[in-house]
Amino acid sequence: MTLSFSLPYRTTFGQRLVVCGSLPALGLWNLAHSLPLHYDEATTYWSAEVAVPATTTEVAYKYVLLFEGGGVVWEWGTNRALPLPAAPPYQQLEVRDFWRAPAQADNELFTAAFTKALFRRPPFQPGIGSATPIKKAAGKAKKAVAAPATVRFQLEAPRVDPHHQVCVLGSDPALGSWDNTRPLLLSDSNFPAWQAELALQNPEAELRYKYGFWSPERHAVVQLETGDDRVLPAGTAQPGTLTVLADEGFRYHAGPWRGAGVAMPVFSLRSEKGLGVGEFSDLKLLIDWAEKTGLNLVQILPINDTTATHTWVDSYPYAAISVFALHPQYLHLEGIADLKDKAARTELTRLREELNAKDFVDYEAVMNGKWKLLRLLYQQEKKKFLVDPEFHTFKAEQASWLIPYAAFSALRERFGTADFHQWPREFRAPVGLAELTNEAGADFDEFGLHFFTQFHLDKQLRAAVNYGRARGVVLKGDLPIGIYRHSVDAWTQPELFHMDQQAGAPPDDFSTTGQNWRFPTYNWERMAQDNYQWWRERLGHLARYFDALRIDHILGFFRIWEMPENSVEGLLGHFAPALPLHRDEIERRLGWFDYGRLCEPYIRWHLLERVFGADAQAVFDEFLVADSYGALQLRPHVANQRQIEEYIENNISTHPSGRSSCCACGRACISL
Repeated sequence: MTLSFSLPYRTTFGQRLVVCGSLPALGLWNLAHSLPLHYDEATTYWSAEVAVPATTTEVAYKYVLLFEGGGVVWEWGTNRALPLPAAPPYQQLEVRDFWRAPAQADNELFTAAFTKALFRRPPFQPGIGSATPIKKAAGKAKKAVAAPATVRFQLEAPRVDPHHQVCVLGSDPALGSWDNTRPLLLSDSNFPAWQAELALQNPEAELRYKYGFWSPERHAVVQLETGDDRVLPAGTAQPGTLTVLADEGFRYHAGPWRGAGVAMPVFSLRSEKGLGVGEFSDLKLLIDWAEKTGLNLVQILPINDTTATHTWVDSYPYAAISVFALHPQYLHLEGIADLKDKAARTELTRLREELNAKDFVDYEAVMNGKWKLLRLLYQQEKKKFLVDPEFHTFKAEQASWLIPYAAFSALRERFGTADFHQWPREFRAPVGLAELTNEAGADFDEFGLHFFTQFHLDKQLRAAVNYGRARGVVLKGDLPIGIYRHSVDAWTQPELFHMDQQAGAPPDDFSTTGQNWRFPTYNWERMAQDNYQWWRERLGHLARYFDALRIDHILGFFRIWEMPENSVEGLLGHFAPALPLHRDEIERRLGWFDYGRLCEPYIRWHLLERVFGADAQAVFDEFLVADSYGALQLRPHVANQRQIEEYIENNISTHPSGRSSCCACGRACISL
């Protein structure tokens, strides 16, 4: 079979088009060996032909725009898939494509938020979603006959009412002769792509046609696309040829799609069935409300596990100990199983009444109660859980993050801290984790509890996601730009981060001393070495739950305010990357350069009196020394902001009354 490609495209000087794909003639996805297309000035079409082996069932390919200077632009979208017909015996397959341009307004309609939720197709019903079949002559064929002039209509159209179907109406009798009750119905089996084939009755004539929306209820075309008729020139479709019309998108009457949504943290979705905090199962209640009020999207805050200290500090949702693991606070206990122990059931009822009666989320009480009951549930369900095929599938698929997370969480409990630098030396690096967390180990329950918890969290969240998709409601997640310093990710892959730096924000009206988020910054050069595998895995995992994402501080992908690890405030930072100023450039601009004045703390007695007043002498005696020129220098044990902060905290514990000069003036000393 001969396969021919063609598409209209106006290039400029130095540009050319090629086809790259799965066939040897298309380069086997090696751009250097792709198929060159040839330009016809008269038709403005680029085209080429290749021979296809008889055993080929499908061809995958993409068009690529090449520039004389070496630039490369792949067309937008997923790889094109061209199923090849097994019968009847076509000698020629002619594909008439259009270039899929990037950055088009309708491209967003092909994302999961639209295809899986907002425009989700209903389950298959007889007569809906399948093409009008091609009629075949009855009886057995005695010999092979040439295939008729057949056309395959292909259109990518995600924005279709669930009760409607894409169809083709046109001038050929096989397309209804413009009778809106007799169109060709296209199949949505590969939604958002629609497709159907038919043999033209008058292939020698010019074919004019349009796509439209078919209503099975009214048994008629209820809307045709806007614009001029689409045209297939007379004689293009030939006997023995399958002509594939991979048309440009549906031309909608309506303007750009618009929708509205609501933003709500999961922990705020408190219900009577919860345990003092919103849970993943409560998302279904919000989805029901969104559906009734005509909202299309539910946005939530980050939901990753932040358990580091077992205090209220862990309630901050942007300091996750894993960018993959989910927070145990969102687990609905009865969604796992009913507690069999009568005393445990009584305890659960008491805790629910007590925690739900509060007008706030008592984070520590909630987590203490959930962990206690979770341990009981784990022991109760352990035997069944460990032989559950669904769990073993989950563990195998998620092993790259799940095993390190379970190990980290268990070791955090064993050693009383998430700071792995304080763990015994043999655990400071993630070595032998599969063996450490093995089911046969004597300490397995330490790790098994976290396997159990994450398995059920994943199950309950995906149930809520699918519940929303079925009702046309999108769940939108939140991706924090940073990672927590004492996290699984920093423990297992420290080379991906600048652990000696911190991210934050520069001084502004919101914070005159800047912001220090205390997260390490990214080592982008190292990440690039494996094509950003960590980010690919992170985003892929989020796509398991969310069809849309908010990226917190998205500018962090381009530049970040970075400060040394010993900084407490954001004043001593700089943008990274940034173009630095050489001291010679500063000298040329200012007329002078003094390293001590510009690059070291500038402290003089008059400044000390201005800031500390009557306490100036006490601050000097505790924190400073003077040189022979009257310049004041910080003592070595308080030479940076982090040392001063630690000194203050230690003195507060030593002098709980807060009467020392350190406690009274230390914070000002940090700023000074």
